[in-house]
Amino acid sequence: MPDIIKMKGVHKTYRMGELRVNALNGIDFSVKKGEFVSIMGPSGSGKSTMLHMMGLLDDPTKGSIEIKGREVSKMDEDMKTRFRLRELGFVFQFYSLLPELNALENVFIPQMLMGKKNHELRKNALEVLGMLGLEHRTMNYPHQLSGGEQQRVSIARAIVNSPEILLADEPTAALDSKSAANVFNSIRQLNEKLGHTVIVITHEESLGAMADRGVWLKDGQITKEKNF
Repeated sequence: MPDIIKMKGVHKTYRMGELRVNALNGIDFSVKKGEFVSIMGPSGSGKSTMLHMMGLLDDPTKGSIEIKGREVSKMDEDMKTRFRLRELGFVFQFYSLLPELNALENVFIPQMLMGKKNHELRKNALEVLGMLGLEHRTMNYPHQLSGGEQQRVSIARAIVNSPEILLADEPTAALDSKSAANVFNSIRQLNEKLGHTVIVITHEESLGAMADRGVWLKDGQITKEKNF
């Protein structure tokens, strides 16, 4: 399989007044199309910064990032926004569901931004919620859902536009162990059935081992990689 993501010599330095914080220190990293990769390491190791670079949510101080053969770090903001909407799906630790919308309506949002018609919105949203075992929860509001169910709604929202790449930043950190395992299983099944390329950050190595490959970071550098 070809590489769908390539990071070459990526550095990220944040300035806080006169203080310089080196979050990434020369990351060389690639992901093959359809691969499921977990990124692990202690707090402050650079995991989220690395994911934000791949998600076009931040720019490297130095180095290059290619996604699907395009040098994304040189795109302007409008190009990045369009690329994120079409090619990337995001799942975060906190579900960020709109409380005034039910599960089905929350999943509509990325499709509305793409300008899809009402009948497409409903059809596509029902399909992805069904894939995640939530066909009986479509009319429920976030406060009526468990934490694990809310996170699966956020996953449905992330994949409803059929992005090739799914990026998840600590998606199970706020969940109990059983719900966390269910969410990881859902992500694994999406990877296997639909062929999404998946990159997940986790502190739990037992969950990280459900991926095809694990990558460990420390002090902004990759210290180990392992195929599971």
